[in-house]
Amino acid sequence: MKDKFIYIYLFLASVFVFQSCNDDASEYDIKFPVPKITEVTPIETFVDDNVTIKGTSLEDVTIVRINTVVATVLNQSDTEITIRVPRSATAGPILLHNKYRKEALSEVVFKPKYPDVIGVSWPNKIERKGNFKIKATNADMILKVTVNDMEATIMPNATTEAITVNVAGIDLSAVDEAVIKITTRSGNAVDSSPFIKIESMTDTYLPQKTIMLFDFETQPKTVAGDANSSTYPHTSGLNLNDITPAFGSYFSVLANVGNGWNGTYLTLLNDNDGKGFDMNLYNNPHITFMVNTNGKSGYAQPVLTINGSRSDKHLTGQGGEYSDDYKITTDGWEWRSYDLAKLGFDVSNKIEVVEIGFRGGNIGNGNTDPFEIHVDQIMITDSPLNPVIATKGETLLSFKAQNGGKLTLDGGSGLTGYHYGEHYLTNKKSGVPNWQYLGDFSIDNITLDAAKFKNGVFLNFLVNTGANSGYAQLEIVQGDNKGGKHFKGDNPYGDDYKFTTGSEWQWRSIQINPAAMEKWGGDPGSIDLSQPFTTKFGFSTGNVSGEFETHLDYIIFTTVPLDPGLNLHKD
Repeated sequence: MKDKFIYIYLFLASVFVFQSCNDDASEYDIKFPVPKITEVTPIETFVDDNVTIKGTSLEDVTIVRINTVVATVLNQSDTEITIRVPRSATAGPILLHNKYRKEALSEVVFKPKYPDVIGVSWPNKIERKGNFKIKATNADMILKVTVNDMEATIMPNATTEAITVNVAGIDLSAVDEAVIKITTRSGNAVDSSPFIKIESMTDTYLPQKTIMLFDFETQPKTVAGDANSSTYPHTSGLNLNDITPAFGSYFSVLANVGNGWNGTYLTLLNDNDGKGFDMNLYNNPHITFMVNTNGKSGYAQPVLTINGSRSDKHLTGQGGEYSDDYKITTDGWEWRSYDLAKLGFDVSNKIEVVEIGFRGGNIGNGNTDPFEIHVDQIMITDSPLNPVIATKGETLLSFKAQNGGKLTLDGGSGLTGYHYGEHYLTNKKSGVPNWQYLGDFSIDNITLDAAKFKNGVFLNFLVNTGANSGYAQLEIVQGDNKGGKHFKGDNPYGDDYKFTTGSEWQWRSIQINPAAMEKWGGDPGSIDLSQPFTTKFGFSTGNVSGEFETHLDYIIFTTVPLDPGLNLHKD
């Protein structure tokens, strides 16, 4: 018991000494600078404008707030700070906070002014319990959204171009139509929407355009890695090891022995000329690319900079879809698509920089395996690609000739750009009249997984007409049901029953819906693309007369357009 009292006494004594030390510290003769605000000019202006704060001891200020919102400091001295008014600012005093935890509060209240919301584009439907987007100039100035006079939730990923609205918290179960109204920060009047259809929630969407990151037709920007080159020698560059290309040039990294986890060889880098990549309207962004390890193994991984933070993630098989285990092994060119969100990236708003890092991974990780990887067509797609290849154009197909038409390989001259592999299909004829049929080829027993293609189907192919013009029409056949497709002047490419590419290989990415195709036999709406069907290309001269020239290559079905120039969301 005596020992217990001694311990308690010592503890209380130590508390007293500690408290005494703290009390003494407040009397130390250290005077930290305290900021002071003497003037704010102007005290009312538009967001994104500049405001000047004058005063004393401003050099050590680290944070400037307007009310509760942090502003960006543009210039700073001991007597003056210039800030940019944030777009989310609200009326209130200006608060300065310095590195010594000293603060200053303005006596005046700053009042931000807001630009008008103009050019509003309403959604074409509203899904119960789901999200919809409102697009407009200065969309982030929308303060409140109501659906049938019930307030919906504005999601935090607003941009100047669009906001996302969630209706999960309001009851739309008993209505089939709704009117949207918005309240803006500036108070400008915006007409209400027309009546918009209410639907049950689905997980389908129209994909956004494909973003091409690296096609390797020019030398990509690379950054050296941290792998010791003398200990882990490697070579990299365009078109190494003389493999058959996918689409024109490709990028290669080779090493006699992989370096395992001992650093990165190098990275490819794309920041879109400093503009980054806006993901706000994308539904399900994936990193998609072609890869060929030539029977060996290689590894590459995405490295993204988001909100100023750079991080890398690993490819381990996409939930079992691929056999990757921190390495990739193929015997030829294969497509890969990886869900960026499932990899752990926050891609709800903007990606500032995209890098592809090459490292040994599980190659050279306790083994002496050689490292070899070739990549091409690195893209961001708004879905997994889910490729179903009809033909790569490397061998001749069975052709039903008419009126002297003939299918050959590689019949062009002076063609520019890239096509797939070593060969392509050609149909050429001189002296043709309009609308003469020159024959067709068919690709049978194609099936598309209904779950993977629930958002829709795109048929992609490469076309080149040399110095002339050409044409081909599409047909989807299943039993007695035949849906036809002419490439008319109102399609996204402006083809007017003829292709004219100026000797350049060009993509065509065409959305396929059998029910919307021309009725060429039976009932096209009854065609089920999840069951075997036939794809037929018929070489009609269409609006071409004289010299007819058509080259086709790499016909493939996907869930997103392969053409990075195609924009399905034009307002």
